[in-house]
Amino acid sequence: MFYFSTKNGLSKSMMFFVSIVILISCSMFNGLSNKAYAQTLWSKPIIKTDDPRIKVTVSQTGLTKGPITIKIDTTRYNNGHNVSNIDNELVFGSVFTYKVKENGFYSFPISAETSDYLHQADFWCSVEVMNIDNRAPVFMHPKTKVDSFSGYMFLSINAKDDLSIRRIKLPDGTYSNYKMDWGTGELLETVQVKKNGKYTFVAEDFAGNNKSYTVTVKNYKKTPLSVKKVTHESTYITGKTLPYAIVTANVGDSRLGYFKADKKGNFKIKLKTKRKAGSSLNVNALDRNLKYVGNTVKVRVN
Repeated sequence: MFYFSTKNGLSKSMMFFVSIVILISCSMFNGLSNKAYAQTLWSKPIIKTDDPRIKVTVSQTGLTKGPITIKIDTTRYNNGHNVSNIDNELVFGSVFTYKVKENGFYSFPISAETSDYLHQADFWCSVEVMNIDNRAPVFMHPKTKVDSFSGYMFLSINAKDDLSIRRIKLPDGTYSNYKMDWGTGELLETVQVKKNGKYTFVAEDFAGNNKSYTVTVKNYKKTPLSVKKVTHESTYITGKTLPYAIVTANVGDSRLGYFKADKKGNFKIKLKTKRKAGSSLNVNALDRNLKYVGNTVKVRVN
């Protein structure tokens, strides 16, 4: 962690940590869970039949990516000697099935084989399907950014789904449990970037659809930083970095000094007290333009 401190109060790195904790807490307690939200967007199939002797069932009543099989059992009507129109074809028998791949309203005529079924049905049954989600989530807006508080680089990406994101598998194999933004229907995920390379995310929805997306990071680079020798007699810490970079010297959470490098990248941090021989300190540098991640050099006092 880098410590680019404010003049008073908490260091900026600590402020960043507190901010992350607050954001996570708000996410945990703001509104319904992703699953509860998803359940507000779909409904169980609605089944109707003109005659109780005609039994209609569906293979899935919960959210599914499909297909769903509609089963019409007419065994109790006319001893099962019936006819129906399934997908524009006349089908004879007692049990009729039909596979549904999309949400919609599906109706079926049922008639006895001996009736005038070509002109008029004896009964009708119907199923309104509203629980199929066969569209996978989508990813969008991947971007990297160096945080001005911590000096770390973060990769953020949005995932969106029609019926809510269940979770996102992160590049390290763990799963996100953040909640969706109800206003946009999106879930924003952020991970720390520690090197150039490929970062793969997998978004899953509650119907079982999933989508993989790989971001290739090529812009990870540390702020150049060199520190000259520090002895127990030194009253300054000097070195070179990027022009106008922010440079701090720290021991643990305590800041020893702060300096803004000049136009040539030179810095000179004044020490209020001389350091003991054998002790160590950290010198941190962060690019003012946030094109580079923060860099730390551990210095041993001679």
